[in-house]
Amino acid sequence: MGKKNRRSDLTLLPTRPLMLKAKLSVPALPSHHIYRSRVAKLLQEGVKKKLTAVVAPAGFGKTVGVAQWLRQKGLPSGWITLDAADNNLLRFWVYLTACLDKVIPGTRYHLQPFLHPEGNITLAASAEITDSAEAAALTEDALLRLIDWLDRYPGDFIVVLDDSHLITESKIQENIAYLLRYAPENMHMFVLARTLPPFLHPFRLKITRQEIRAKELLFSEEEMLEYCRLQDLQLNPGEAGLLQSRTGGWAQILHFALDYLRRGQDNGGELLSALQDFGADYGDLYEYLEGEVFSEWPAATGAFMLHTSIPERQCASLCDALMDDAGFGSAETLQELAARSPLVEALPAEEKGWFKYQHLLSEFLRHKLHKERAHIVPELHRRAATWYRSEGFLPEAVTHFLKGKMYNLALPLLEQKAPEMLGESSGFTVLSGWLKQLPVSLLEESGVLSLTMAWSGLLEDSPEAPEKAAAWLRK
Repeated sequence: MGKKNRRSDLTLLPTRPLMLKAKLSVPALPSHHIYRSRVAKLLQEGVKKKLTAVVAPAGFGKTVGVAQWLRQKGLPSGWITLDAADNNLLRFWVYLTACLDKVIPGTRYHLQPFLHPEGNITLAASAEITDSAEAAALTEDALLRLIDWLDRYPGDFIVVLDDSHLITESKIQENIAYLLRYAPENMHMFVLARTLPPFLHPFRLKITRQEIRAKELLFSEEEMLEYCRLQDLQLNPGEAGLLQSRTGGWAQILHFALDYLRRGQDNGGELLSALQDFGADYGDLYEYLEGEVFSEWPAATGAFMLHTSIPERQCASLCDALMDDAGFGSAETLQELAARSPLVEALPAEEKGWFKYQHLLSEFLRHKLHKERAHIVPELHRRAATWYRSEGFLPEAVTHFLKGKMYNLALPLLEQKAPEMLGESSGFTVLSGWLKQLPVSLLEESGVLSLTMAWSGLLEDSPEAPEKAAAWLRK
């Protein structure tokens, strides 16, 4: 009588599984790329460590940087580009052994008997195993055999796990951690991820290690200029500085910016004008930030970022006010975001407690907020203005009352600030901008602001200025 088939929720492969060779290949480099010696130097330090974690959001150049360094150094290496389907324990082992087989030929053949009684590891991945305990027992034995096998290799070698943040299966995480802990010192694992997987945190895994974060992957101005020249874009120092400030050195955003600039030049536009116009409303960039950044956040984080994008900078109590929840825990949220992403920056010590969102991210969040939740925008401006007023930040309070079209609330603050701002050149410019946003009827009802309008009229450099001033005095 034939052996009865056994079912398992681990089964993700067809009866005759095929490994995707692309998942085991070092990714091809883009047609336009530069050698980033600064990043390569950091990666080279990984040959002295068991673990190098390269952690950054999408589009910061993790994969390209490591692939370029590997090709340049020519070290023995195996690469796996992981995806969600690799959360099948035995499927993961299919790819892990195939990856290591590229470094030490025979690895896959050596481990087959320990991963499946019938001696076929690919069948093991698609076999109908009763439960995860059976798969775990097989791989635990294979893990010991693998470590013993790797001990025989004499030289340094690299194992790269790309997109490892997609691995959420606890047994696979435990296998990786165990391998890192007990593998020989000449095995160096490079883990590329959008966020550091919890099982690799230093307090859980005490091994020689280094972390390369997003801030270290940002393009310097020199690298950016070289990248532009490679694409036949010649920038003067002023244009280069503007491009650096607009993109922040974020590799994928730089790519979008250069594409935008090329289109502008093709249409006869000026480079500087195109640089100034480039923003988060650019279609490709908006879709990228939506799909690769915003969608990666938990729902609660996304809501927090949307609500708190209203002001130019953020602090915990202001964010609590915007969330309309004094116990929301904004301090912890801001600190966590700043610790794991360069998109949220903790400001210097003299501004301790304040944070700033990367400006293109802020633009994107505000666009998204107005597009999807326009009905709450006035209320958010009211909350921001009320907080600023209570803390004594009157200019910021005025700005948000005006943006929320709460003119009656802005009026007394304007009357308070107007006299002192008239005597300052920069203050006069700001004040004029505020007054232009108020309905004329409100200005006419305020003696202080009518006089302010008259005085500002006299300060204008135009033939009509005296008549404008006289008209306001008559009112």
